Amino acid sequence: MQAFLADEQPDSFERVVDRLLATPAYGERWARHWMDIWRYSDWYGLDAQLRHSQKHIWHWRDWIIESLNGDKPYDVMIREMLAGDEIAPADPAVLRATGFLARNYFLFNRNTWLEETVEHTGKAFLGLTLNCAKCHAHKFDPIAQEDFYRFRAFFEPHQVRLDPVPGQPDLEKDGLPRVFDAHPDTPTFLFARGDERMPDKARALSPGVPEVFDPPPAIVPAQLPLIAFAPATNESVQRDQLALAEQQIDAAIAPLGKAHDALVKEIAQHAVRAVTGRAPLPPPSTAVHTAALATTVAAEKALAAARLRLPMLTASFAADRARLSDPPAADAPDLARAAALAENAHALATAEASLASAHAEVERQRAAGATDKITAAEAKVKEASAALEKAQKVTPGDTYTSVRVARKAFEGPTEKESDLPAVFPSSTTGRRLALAKWITARENPLTARVAVNHIWLRHFGEPLVPDVVDFGRRSPAPPQQKLLDWLAVEFMESGWSMKHLHRLIVTSAAYRMRSTSAGAPPANMAADPENRLLWRRTPQRMEGELIRDAALFLAGELDRTLGGPTVSAEDSKRRALYFIRSLNDEPRFLTIFDAPSVLECYRRLESTVPAQALAMANSKLTLGLAPKIAARIGALPDADFVTAGYETLLGAPPSAEEGAEALRGLAEFRALHAAAGPPAVAEKARTQLIHVLLNHNDFVTVR
Repeated sequence: MQAFLADEQPDSFERVVDRLLATPAYGERWARHWMDIWRYSDWYGLDAQLRHSQKHIWHWRDWIIESLNGDKPYDVMIREMLAGDEIAPADPAVLRATGFLARNYFLFNRNTWLEETVEHTGKAFLGLTLNCAKCHAHKFDPIAQEDFYRFRAFFEPHQVRLDPVPGQPDLEKDGLPRVFDAHPDTPTFLFARGDERMPDKARALSPGVPEVFDPPPAIVPAQLPLIAFAPATNESVQRDQLALAEQQIDAAIAPLGKAHDALVKEIAQHAVRAVTGRAPLPPPSTAVHTAALATTVAAEKALAAARLRLPMLTASFAADRARLSDPPAADAPDLARAAALAENAHALATAEASLASAHAEVERQRAAGATDKITAAEAKVKEASAALEKAQKVTPGDTYTSVRVARKAFEGPTEKESDLPAVFPSSTTGRRLALAKWITARENPLTARVAVNHIWLRHFGEPLVPDVVDFGRRSPAPPQQKLLDWLAVEFMESGWSMKHLHRLIVTSAAYRMRSTSAGAPPANMAADPENRLLWRRTPQRMEGELIRDAALFLAGELDRTLGGPTVSAEDSKRRALYFIRSLNDEPRFLTIFDAPSVLECYRRLESTVPAQALAMANSKLTLGLAPKIAARIGALPDADFVTAGYETLLGAPPSAEEGAEALRGLAEFRALHAAAGPPAVAEKARTQLIHVLLNHNDFVTVR
């Protein structure tokens, strides 16, 4: 295998490879490949209802990019994606990785959610179609139906939640999607014929893997640090919540000032009318005056409630830390009572503010003469009065409500926001960590083989094992089995370094072969027309993301900002990697060029359809960028411009025939635009030549 791969390379070539591997763009480029395999998807649902994936899942995408750029070992990446919350429960940088599991969230059916988790964990990391054993024993591989559910048991306890991120307490604006063990005691049952309506409750199944493999390591439950299960005890979270409370006070001051000014104005106008005798003096209880007074009282009550939120938060945070510490602090009972008193004071003030606001609305409607709206407003007064009476009857004890700063994903569509907990289980089962250690064990060569096969596919256009998700008996042994095994061992021996594997592959003789069969020995084509023995390279059409990004790059328009929230594809200059991608939102240009399905895309299809040529010829992208690319090449003599255009867009100088044809084309373009004057003629002609080259097959093809 060394002889097959090794070939002496000039130092300059190796330096180019190392330089490219060191650029941030490497992580972005390969992140998109792994996002295909790991089913990256932004959240989607119906209107504002989240049904699939999680909001702000882009934090996982950024973790992928950063991990690749930092050459994080692949086995570590797997362990963090499956069990980052068990490995580093207080480290948000690691918790981001569990977006791999959070992405599988499905609102309406927990069983569907877990079944997809089993299926795509098996396919992505092990090349095993475990899902084939959901209803019966696997028809090809030694995987019993029970094995499917034992594998599911590793994931049975886990749930998803959004944790706050520093500087942003509003989870709608930003938050960290991550998993945690919420249901440690939930049993796993086998479903007869895979039907969730027929669970075999006679026997709960423990976590396990098919018997054909070595058993996983022992499952070791672990206690979590305080901030991992009680996020409101995190000092940065508390600072953000207190800062938000201060902002709410400031926000409540402005309406009070406005209401006070309106009241003073009404009193002043009343006094002027009385002194000047222009009108009879109305009684002080006029509708307008009463409305202004009621509005001022409501604003005062709202400000009072806002000011009481600060001590309530402070007392709750102190009580949580004392109560939830192990062991609890000696003053925990006293702090709990103080928190209960502060909460009660805030609740009373809030109820009073609500009642005052309802009264003010009634008076405003009366002042406006809106008799049709007074009845509804008075109903709100009754409702607010009842709420205040209820609040007044509460006797503060030693029970208080912890501040909910994180949001657990709904278990189903009937769960309400008010039902969600503020504090989560204080321990983790250790199940997913045990599974992750088993998947990445040296004794389990499937993991390295599957990864090598995916990487080889992206470099060569064809994988060593054709079915990239099925390394079982159904798939025949690949012609290059020894090469696959050698690379898998080399991958593990290198410390699971992807950069080492990339460097090894792209500096190999196999990678540098010509992609054309012209001039090749006829015996090669006769013996191996499908190139299964790798006697030449296979041409690859670039993905839609790369086609778009390359055009923007050549025009000097590509925004190379690294990471961050997803963006809309409309008019964005960011890399296509950062576009919103879900079943509800598929960028049209990328879809034309076989964009990956967010449901499953272990290997992209490569179609050739008229819409692709039409998109390159007529899209705003190519028509808008062609003049900018031409301008960047510069005002060179025609022959030099043609050569520079070919080298810039197609990566090679034109042949003599191509150069002559391009010069003839420039002349024809000039003749068409002769009426526009010499400078415009030259500019338009060269723009059209660049547009032609953008539509050349070699612009979208890697050879």
